[in-house]
Amino acid sequence: MIEVTGAPTREWLRSSASGRWDAFVVNVTPDLARRWLSANTSNRPLRKSHSASMARVMRAGEWKLTHQGVAFSEDGRLLDGQHRLHSVIDAGCAVQMLIFVGIPNDVFGALDRGLKR
Repeated sequence: MIEVTGAPTREWLRSSASGRWDAFVVNVTPDLARRWLSANTSNRPLRKSHSASMARVMRAGEWKLTHQGVAFSEDGRLLDGQHRLHSVIDAGCAVQMLIFVGIPNDVFGALDRGLKR
C-alpha cells in the first residue's frame, strides 16, 4: 500500500480503490440539457432563482468545471443536476460539466440532504 500524506495521488487511488464510477467531461448544450431533463422523474421542485443565478454565471462566461455535475442512475434516471441543466437552457450556451453514469439507484435518497426532496 502506498502511503498518503496529503491529497491522494493517481498512483495511490489505482492501488487503493475498491470500485469505480464512470464520469466524463461533456460540453453540455441547451439541446442536450433538454433531452437529459426528460429523464428527470423524481427530483424536488425546481428553484427558479437558483437556476437563474447559475445561468447568469454561464452567460457571463464565468462557469467553471468542478467535481459537481450531473448524475444518472443505472436505469437512466436523472439523480442530480436538474438545476444545472435548466441553467444551461436558460443561459442559451454550452458549458462543460462532469457527467456521471451508472450510479446505483439507491444513492438518490442520500443526495443533497440539506434541502428536502
